[in-house]
Amino acid sequence: MFIQTKFKIYSVIIFLYFVFFPHSVSAANLIQNNGFENGQNMWTPTTTNVASLEITSVSGEKYEGSQSASLKVTTTESSHGIKQKINAVTGGQQYKINGYVKTLTAPEEAYIRIAWYEEGKTSQLPTTNNSTKINTIVNWSLLDFIVTSPESAASAEIRLYVKNGIAYFDDITMEEYTESTIVTTVFSAPSTTPTPLPNYNNIYISEAMVAPNTGEKEWVELYNDNDFSVTLSDWYIDDIADSGSSPKKISITISAKSYGVIELSTSIFNNSGDTVGLLDFSGNEKNTFTYDYSESGKTWGWSELKNDIFCLQQPSKNTQNTACTQGWQPSTKSTQTSSEATVSTSKTKDSTRSSQSSTSNSSLKSYAIAVTPPTIFREGTVESEQSVLSATTSQIDPHASPGYLPLLAASYSLLSIGSLVTKMIYS
Repeated sequence: MFIQTKFKIYSVIIFLYFVFFPHSVSAANLIQNNGFENGQNMWTPTTTNVASLEITSVSGEKYEGSQSASLKVTTTESSHGIKQKINAVTGGQQYKINGYVKTLTAPEEAYIRIAWYEEGKTSQLPTTNNSTKINTIVNWSLLDFIVTSPESAASAEIRLYVKNGIAYFDDITMEEYTESTIVTTVFSAPSTTPTPLPNYNNIYISEAMVAPNTGEKEWVELYNDNDFSVTLSDWYIDDIADSGSSPKKISITISAKSYGVIELSTSIFNNSGDTVGLLDFSGNEKNTFTYDYSESGKTWGWSELKNDIFCLQQPSKNTQNTACTQGWQPSTKSTQTSSEATVSTSKTKDSTRSSQSSTSNSSLKSYAIAVTPPTIFREGTVESEQSVLSATTSQIDPHASPGYLPLLAASYSLLSIGSLVTKMIYS
């Protein structure tokens, strides 16, 4: 009797462990020579400009093993580093990527990027994923992020990047990732309703290349203003509604307070004026801005972080935006002061594309409207004939649940589990 009771107690303990401590199952590391114990074997430079990139294997700085890789990049124009091709990936599969970085002086940026390729193709797919970017002095800081490979991906390329500085990399891993979580529901009726995809707020369009140089691609940069990483599954990049171009489906993971870039395989934006829009998986507008002209090789982007003012600028993909061109300075006033447009901000009720129904009246968007000269208007008013240059939106969620409900549910679940444990022990 004692042995039987003891076995039941152990069974209950194991059951409760998996209830309250969900675990993940991961496969073997896909990166070869991930700790640089064999020098630079299996790794190659990302650029042929050897004058701006210095790669060395060092033993004095290491996270594990006997040495690490030191990357010194002297250019401020772009990031360079080393890469490794991964020949067997599965489309639509989640992967967890880890790596450690150390800096003795602050670089402009140091990070890990994963790029995806289709079978037999040498050009990468538009979707790339980046870790958090380091621009301070750190002592072996962990860079980790979870990504979902595009459905058509057959191979990948892991890249270790540095811009204008020196960084040490070590212990790089890439593994298939499957999250395994046991969820208990007490006295709940069966349901066939599918689990909805998460619908994030605070995701903004920060910059867009709408008129790339010959041979280059259009791209849209997004900014995640949340304090946690987000995965946008089956979202869309679109131009002006009902313009003829189909929305482009995207899936991307963006770290907290970080940028992510979507490169478009085909052009959808008009050089003479268009709208750049971010739609969620249901086709609802999350963020948009409108421009009425463009310059080849320049982007439309925030003049400052989240200030609702867009202007032409030099490209700054995956980094903080550069200054506006032609010496124009951002202004929160609605009076024209130069050849560039200034902006006023107004509030209006939230709406979706014309094909969507209206949302709740308590959900708001904030629009920033830019006008072209020589029109002058007072703050808070916009003449009906002014042309729109830019608009940004931000969602406010009025439907937050009361804070006591999760505590009440957890207490009820614990009481039920206690009753079950007692019954199992003494039955």
